[in-house]
Amino acid sequence: MADTTPIVDLVIADLRERDRIGREHYGDVLRVSTPIDPLRYRYEELLDAAMYSRLEMAIRPLLQADYESLKAEVSKLRSELVDTKSRLTSMTESRERNAARARELEARLEKATAKPTACPTCGRVGNYSVLNGAALTTDCPEHYPVEEEPRRG
Repeated sequence: MADTTPIVDLVIADLRERDRIGREHYGDVLRVSTPIDPLRYRYEELLDAAMYSRLEMAIRPLLQADYESLKAEVSKLRSELVDTKSRLTSMTESRERNAARARELEARLEKATAKPTACPTCGRVGNYSVLNGAALTTDCPEHYPVEEEPRRG
């Protein structure tokens, strides 16, 4: 939210602060009878102001260049973050697909290496696990023939 303090109030606060500093430094307040050359002091203060203004003019382009450089770096890092997140998502999906395929292959291997069993129809004992394409059965091929699956092309 923007500060709505009137500028005159800010200037008055600054004047009071300068008065406090002057009392601490000089032990008194500035009076008409103070033996100083106000034109000379004002001129010196304006020279100081000119120096500070020129310093800011010299620094500002450097700060702007630093800002632009940092802004470009942030943009690059954001882009890299999006790319990395996309790659991680893809890798996670791939890992999940591979894990599912591994579980499927483990199940098929377990069935394919089953211990000898008896055919429920004829009672003949043997290893009736048959791997035919993607089809796997433990049934006796004489009584439960494996059907050919259509070839994927």
